Amino acid sequence: MEKTISLKLQMYNKTDFVFVKYESVWAAKPAFKENVILFRENKGFVYENDNKQTKSASSSGSKLMARDNMLNLAQLVCNLGITYASSTSDKKLMPMFNFSPSELKEGLEKEVSKRCDDVSKAALPILDKLIDLGMPADQLDKLNIAVADYQAVIDLPQSIINASKSAKEDMLKFIAVCDDILKLRLDKMMLLFKDTNPDFYNEYFNARYIGGWSRKDNGDIEGSEEAPMV
Repeated sequence: MEKTISLKLQMYNKTDFVFVKYESVWAAKPAFKENVILFRENKGFVYENDNKQTKSASSSGSKLMARDNMLNLAQLVCNLGITYASSTSDKKLMPMFNFSPSELKEGLEKEVSKRCDDVSKAALPILDKLIDLGMPADQLDKLNIAVADYQAVIDLPQSIINASKSAKEDMLKFIAVCDDILKLRLDKMMLLFKDTNPDFYNEYFNARYIGGWSRKDNGDIEGSEEAPMV
């Protein structure tokens, strides 16, 4: 689906490039000009919503990075906490750190965040001992910051997902409008230029086809690799 949309957007750009190149040819045809303007307006809306989707994906990615950073920091604290609890036979301390990577990230987002926060709090009284085991002196500071960062973005994704879904739905609507303008109007009106401006005619349809198009021996033109993009 995403690949198809990407190819379609490329086709829109190539087609519009042909319009720019031959504007002096079609600008004198009021109906043609009106539909080129309409196509460009809707093409702009397509790209506007495509950009919204890109930003949404980027924001979702930032949340995932924040979670992974927090988990990585907490895991080292857990591992060294287990080492210390084991070496001192501290059965009360052991459960506070005894989390595997999969157990540490298990559950709802807020549960994962609280678990990492609890690990940090459990480690504070034995900080010197953990540092003696090789933990960086600023590990807990980094973990506390990571927990705060993750908590700050924890409520963002649902609104981001909703915005992304809405943007995609809008984008598909404008794509449908662009396709109709091209296929049902401009493609049909291009016959006006077949004999008078063959270069414009040929380059237009070459832009409208994936892989270009080829001319048969009898003069008919067909797609050389795939069907038109609409």
